[in-house]
Amino acid sequence: MKDTQQEIMKTALLLFPNNGIKKTSIDLISKKCGISKKTFYQYFIDKEDIVKKITTIELTKVEKYIENLASEYNNPPDELLIFFNFIQNNISVFTSVFINDIIEYYPKVYQIVIKSKKDKFTPFLLLNIVRGIQDGFYWETLKPKLLVDLYMLQIDTIIENTRKEFSDKREILNCTNMLFLHGIIDTSRKEKL
Repeated sequence: MKDTQQEIMKTALLLFPNNGIKKTSIDLISKKCGISKKTFYQYFIDKEDIVKKITTIELTKVEKYIENLASEYNNPPDELLIFFNFIQNNISVFTSVFINDIIEYYPKVYQIVIKSKKDKFTPFLLLNIVRGIQDGFYWETLKPKLLVDLYMLQIDTIIENTRKEFSDKREILNCTNMLFLHGIIDTSRKEKL
């Protein structure tokens, strides 16, 4: 990627999560980068193009992390904890305002998010739970598919909710992840942990 294109994307990455995509104009992005609007259009077709590229890059980071994670950890609870920490610390672009703007104004981009969740995140979580049950880390009575569906519903609700009392999404996400993890660990088999 060219330096100017990277600078435009870095600037957009700072503006979109806080201001929202709709309220962040190409003029503002260009001004913050110190470039003309014409220069912006040399690198991106329109605002949807930059939103799509940013979303794809951020989701690709998560997907690559998932691929490498399974080979590094034999212990499913540790694997899940490390993954939850990675998500909380590395995909700050996916704020409520960002996700809601994608849903409302960029449905094709939102389909990329849905596909990533369906093809990468959900199978990772499902495989982790199945391995955890088989290896004796998680309760053997768990229903993995149902559990993953419930977890994903909670995460979607947290991310898409714009209510003020849910302003600290990171803390809510952390609490949800810890409750999920501690809820599936079979505490009667402490020798495994």
